[in-house]
Parts: sequence; C-alpha cells; structure tokens
Amino acid sequence: MKRVGMLVLFASVLLGCNKVAPVYWENIEIRKEGNGVEAVLNYPYRFGGVDSVSTKINMCVENELKMDIDDSCPSCSLDSVLTAFIEAKGKDSILLPVPYAFNSDGVVYRLKDVASVKLEKVYYTGGANNDWQVVFLNFDMKTGDLLSEEDMFTSVDELTAMVQKKFAARYAERDTTDRFVLFDEIDPDKIPLAANIGLTPEGVVVFYNLYEIAPRSSGQTEIVIPYSEIRPLLKFEVVEDK
Repeated sequence: MKRVGMLVLFASVLLGCNKVAPVYWENIEIRKEGNGVEAVLNYPYRFGGVDSVSTKINMCVENELKMDIDDSCPSCSLDSVLTAFIEAKGKDSILLPVPYAFNSDGVVYRLKDVASVKLEKVYYTGGANNDWQVVFLNFDMKTGDLLSEEDMFTSVDELTAMVQKKFAARYAERDTTDRFVLFDEIDPDKIPLAANIGLTPEGVVVFYNLYEIAPRSSGQTEIVIPYSEIRPLLKFEVVEDK
C-alpha cells in the first residue's frame, strides 16, 4: 500500500513539474537617460509557455530594438546595451553634446498559430530628421521561429500581384492636390513587395517605410488586404488566440 502511495505521489510531482505556465503578452518599458541620451523603449513581451519559445521570441524583438543602438552583441540584454551606449557616448567629446533619443512603442496581434509584433521606432542620433520606422515580426507560436513570407503565404508572387493591383488603383485615384510621389525608378503598376508585412484584426498589412518606395515628403504607405480576400494564400488559420 505504501508503495502505491509513493508511486501516486511521484506521478503527481512529475506532472506538476511538466506543467507549462499560461502564455500571455504584456508591454514592458525600459527608461534610460544620461550623457545627452534619452531612451524610452516600450514593446510587447511574451510571458509563460515553453521557456525556450518565449526566450527566442523576446530575444528577436529586443535585437530589433538594439539594431539602431548597437548590434555588435546579439546575446546582450537591451538594458545593458543602452547602459553601455550611454557610457561610451559620455567618453566621446564630439558626440557628447549631440542629443540622442530612442523611443519605441509596440503591439501584438495573436492568432492561434501566429503572433505578429508591430514595433514603431523613432530614433534620433543627430541630423535634420529622426529615423521613424515600423517593423513587423511574425512568429510561429509553437516554435518561436521568425516567419518569412514563404512561411506564411502559398505564393509570394500572387501576394505581390495583389499588392500591386491595390496600390495601382489607389495611386490612380489620388487627388490632384495629393503631394504623394514615388521615386522615379518605381513603376506605380509594379511596386516591389514591402520589407514589412504583418497581421492586424483588419487583415494582412503591407507596410512601406520612409524612403522605401518614395521620398520622405510622401510619408509611409500602408496597404491592408482583408482576410476575406487573401485567405486562399494563407498557410495558417485566421483564428484569434484566446
């Protein structure tokens, strides 16, 4: 009887050890300042679930934020990279008087199998204008791997054709007072696929940052394709994560 009791106790302990914490996302914020640097980085962070998956996702998001600060240490934490950057700037007599600012905000849209993190980065490191950029990072929720367009869509060529059709129609219908212009080498009927593609409640977003297809004066360009139109090209189900 004691033997059976010990086996039941061991089994319950083993099951308890293998229990995976519930997954949830929450925005966290890092604030740093000193030596002319002001940094306020707010971004989505994944908690719970399988540790290796959460670690992989969070590291990828933080590496994207570190890219414009110092990309020489992928394994370093975002906090330590900011601290080292501020200290290094304080020792540089040329850079010290120049005001630097690093700001970010972010949201995550979660489907059953895919999480799409949107980061909006506004960095200023001297000069006439800041660097304003939107980045989408799409993750496999089971493995934590970063997904490419080929991973998400059955045909990138068909996706590109759909984007080109929507952009050409919008470009042709623009008002005469609209100051939007493309770079000379860009054909409005055959624009290249954007570097950033993400997911939102409204559909698939194809996002062109400043200078990607047009000068800064034209601003950023966003094309939204409703799920009802693009569903045949998707390799994943459009089922929101509960």
